Amino acid sequence: MDSLDSKLEMVIDFILQMKMDMFMLAAQSVVSDNDFNKLQTHNYYSSTSISALPNHIYCQFLNIVLPTQQVTCTHIFQKHWFKERRLLNLSEINEPRNLMLLFRPIEIAFDESRIIFLWDSTSKSFKRKILDPGLRFDSKTMLPPTILDLAMRAFPKDYTPSTPVNSKFKKSLVDLEGDSLKFASSIPFKRCLAFHATRARYEAIHVHKWLQKEDFDIPEDAWSPNISESPELKSFIELWRNAE
Repeated sequence: MDSLDSKLEMVIDFILQMKMDMFMLAAQSVVSDNDFNKLQTHNYYSSTSISALPNHIYCQFLNIVLPTQQVTCTHIFQKHWFKERRLLNLSEINEPRNLMLLFRPIEIAFDESRIIFLWDSTSKSFKRKILDPGLRFDSKTMLPPTILDLAMRAFPKDYTPSTPVNSKFKKSLVDLEGDSLKFASSIPFKRCLAFHATRARYEAIHVHKWLQKEDFDIPEDAWSPNISESPELKSFIELWRNAE
């Protein structure tokens, strides 16, 4: 009997670990003509289709226009999770409100759980929050890395310390933390950003060891009404939130 109980516990632990690892965050690919055209219905630029990408695209994190090849059309509920999209009631993974246009170094930080965009009920907006302490403090310079520092690492051929840049590039993520994201029209789905933030918090605590469990939690009002009460989704939320 003890042997049977032991095997049952092993099976349960295996299933729990599978659920823990099911939605690992990972950096995604750069923007394509196809991705950009998906965004037309979201009125980022116009309601009419286009034949090719423009030379410059607006980054929704920095609120400035950047060369298109430096911007990623990122899926908040990530593209490789598309078979599980029903979990967040997404009709398709390319739902425009599941997409954001981000400067590539920002997108990588977002996809790798280093930063999140968390709903603030007071300002009725999404605010930037840093999870990775490495984005707060560079051990070499003893200062927070600036956007230009991140740009030089990502695009060494395009950026140097003397490259003329927008004033936003001279700011650090610490300078921008707590500021609200600004959108031209429809905002992303709250449920997608809340799911990302909940998963990112779990990885920041248990995978990367950047934070302690008690440092912060994802508020209930970060979710769309009633969405987080779905039994299947709730099981993931509670598993990640309460993991030891």
